[in-house]
Amino acid sequence: MRRRIDKIVLAVGLFVIVLVIVLGILTSLVSAYGGSTELVRVYDVIAYPCFVFGIILVMGGLVAIILPEGPSKDGVWVLKTGPYI
Repeated sequence: MRRRIDKIVLAVGLFVIVLVIVLGILTSLVSAYGGSTELVRVYDVIAYPCFVFGIILVMGGLVAIILPEGPSKDGVWVLKTGPYI
């Protein structure tokens, strides 16, 4: 079940990134045809947070696929003890 969720998160992240890019191209084409730049400015406000959210989802999905059990026990112990080893 956990592996399936990891792949779903990765796929959703990739879908969001591709959607933002395709809609950006379409918005630019409509703006160029219509001659108004207001549409592009409005789209930029929505596109940047969606693009960042997609990148975060992709990175989270990749990390979950690469490290299915989380960080190693030794790494967690070192993080807990800090510089006092």
